[in-house]
Amino acid sequence: MQWVPVLDHLLTTADLARILGISPSGVRSARHEGRLPPAVVIGRRVYWRPSTIERWLRERERADGETRQA
Repeated sequence: MQWVPVLDHLLTTADLARILGISPSGVRSARHEGRLPPAVVIGRRVYWRPSTIERWLRERERADGETRQA
């Protein structure tokens, strides 16, 4: 079995900010307001699993589509 660094597979606040097109401070605010999916907190650092963000974005896309069709 080969070692795979776990943190290489997690998104940082800066990564998520780039994905969402907002500033890192915007990500921090959204997280504290509960507008983002749960994060992995290790010490003082915050990370997100890419699969969690992908699922969250798909759910938002469906919810937005349902709202427009209603």
